[in-house]
Order: sequence, then structure tokens, then C-alpha cells
Amino acid sequence: MTETEKELLEKLSDVLYLHDKMKGAYFFTPPGVASMRRRYEEQNSLETKFSYKGDDYLVSQVTNCSCKNVYYSVTYYKNGARISADIRLIKKIVSELEAA
Repeated sequence: MTETEKELLEKLSDVLYLHDKMKGAYFFTPPGVASMRRRYEEQNSLETKFSYKGDDYLVSQVTNCSCKNVYYSVTYYKNGARISADIRLIKKIVSELEAA
């Protein structure tokens, strides 16, 4: 495994970790103070850019807090165009990298 593949694997591991952490976010209780909610959003949002097999990907993980709820969403882009995908895309890439 090359150095760039190791770096990519670490990036994608961070994406998977945050997704597992936030997948039940709707049932979380948000922080009570507005500044703490903004900090929570910042700490639990991630934008990851990477190239794999000649394609450029962007994974945008966004966490938003209202006064009563926490919302989490993930959007995937391939070569600048939004694609209809879910976390299985990242898991597939990770398994292919680990197999190499």
C-alpha cells in the first residue's frame, strides 16, 4: 500500500467514523446555548475531497442544530456533479483499498 493510499484510507476512516457517530442525530439533544450549538455543528461537520480511480470525489457531511433537534446529512459529488449515493460507496472504496 502506497503512502497516498494510506492517507486516503485515513480520510475515509474519518468519514465513516463521523457517519457512525451522527447517524442517529435526530434523536440527540442539542446543546442549550447557541454558541455551543454552533461549536457542535463545526466539530461534527466534515468536507472530504479525494481522488480514486481517476475520479474526483467530495463528501460533504453537515450537522445542524436547532433549539430542539440535531440534523445530520451527507451529500456526495463525483467530478463536480451531485450523485445519488450513500455510505456504501465509501465502505466499498475502503474495502478495495484494504484488499490492495
